[in-house]
Amino acid sequence: MITFLIVLYNEICDNSMSLKSLSESILVSEKKANIIIFDNSDKVDIIMENKEYCEMNNILYQGCGRNMGLSRAYNNVIKENNLQWICLLDQDTDIPSNFVQLAYESTENNPKVMLHIPWVVSNNKIISPAIIKGIKVTLLKSKRKKPIKYLTAINSGMIIHKSVYEKIGYYDENLFLDSVDHNFMRKFKREYKNYCIVDSELQQDFSEFSNSLEGSLNRFKIFKSDYKYFCSTSIYGKVYYFIHIIYKVIKLSLRFQTFKFFKLLFK
Repeated sequence: MITFLIVLYNEICDNSMSLKSLSESILVSEKKANIIIFDNSDKVDIIMENKEYCEMNNILYQGCGRNMGLSRAYNNVIKENNLQWICLLDQDTDIPSNFVQLAYESTENNPKVMLHIPWVVSNNKIISPAIIKGIKVTLLKSKRKKPIKYLTAINSGMIIHKSVYEKIGYYDENLFLDSVDHNFMRKFKREYKNYCIVDSELQQDFSEFSNSLEGSLNRFKIFKSDYKYFCSTSIYGKVYYFIHIIYKVIKLSLRFQTFKFFKLLFK
């Protein structure tokens, strides 16, 4: 059985695109599936509303009343639940009606393949799977049938067998939010060679930074810390990180007409 995990952050279940579209896809498939909500929310009213929603809809609710980050949320669910397959989902993914059916077909028809990845599209661009060389990620221009040599993928829609975590370990809790997926794929490829593409297209509402200055400053702090850690495995990575982070700072500074991002650069 596939367990679908949706991680929420200050979002009520009723407003989660992922939960709505997943529920519809499960109904269409007529498959048995478990849903787990891990609530990273830190607002009491949202937490209470989500708990009540899950109780009324036979959904397992987990959370600790604060934002513990993505990697800790994943690890918490994996360690505390007896899972066979787990499908990771963000709160704002639009899941097509055929996804659950095709996910089950992929795992059942390829039982020895431990990772199954759907196509994920944002703003008409394929953002997963993708190509990664070192730490540089390049998006695919079109869908491919042949294997991707330097494979990486984002978390949302990824279906992983529990034995993978037993072999390569859990998610790196030094990463709070960014690069959790690419770091996982880095470890996965050291031990496994095969993967399957689930021929279903998920639509992702991908917005890296907030529209507000305060939200973007907080988001930049997280990105800076996570990306620095992810890139720290080589000299090339450290140089790439420095160039990339300077580019981000300039871009955000021009957007918000402030030097506050430059100040954060040296903290």
